[in-house]
Amino acid sequence: MLFVCKYAFAYRASVRDKSCFSNIRVIQGAIEMYNMDISDRIEHIEPDTINRLVKGKYLKTEPSKPETTCEYKSIGDLTEGGFVFCTYHGDPEQIIECEYYKNDEFHQYRKIPQNATEEDLKKANIPEIIKERDRFREKRDIILKEKAEKKAKQKLIELYVPLIAVVLTLIVGVIIDISNYIKSKKRTKKER
Repeated sequence: MLFVCKYAFAYRASVRDKSCFSNIRVIQGAIEMYNMDISDRIEHIEPDTINRLVKGKYLKTEPSKPETTCEYKSIGDLTEGGFVFCTYHGDPEQIIECEYYKNDEFHQYRKIPQNATEEDLKKANIPEIIKERDRFREKRDIILKEKAEKKAKQKLIELYVPLIAVVLTLIVGVIIDISNYIKSKKRTKKER
């Protein structure tokens, strides 16, 4: 079972991926708190945004990036439902195009491009994108589960075929020994 689970969820569970998404949530939360307290609101992530959050004590320190390719940006107005995302990992909802999932079967054209404007964000059917992502995940989980089960069966076959061969060899050897013993007994009776 553990073998199946390991493969079924491997595509979305890398440690760096989770660490990056955790950073995004922390940054987004810090921006929300900052925007509630300060009249000079943060609408978009700028080069000095993280420093502003650290200086204002909304973040203890700058979040450490799990990959050198991580760069935190935003799409849309952060005071009105915009997104913080990583240019490499995307966003926790996985609805923004990114390099990390580039080869994923979940169609990139259905995701929001990183250079989207606020107008593009308003036009995007985000609930539909999320539904499509979830449908993709369900299909992918089934495929991965089937592959893992097939691999597990193959491993069992690889394990049991040599074992069965050894057992059959032992059985044949015992039968031959018994047969030879019986023949030798018959010979000794004839000789008497």
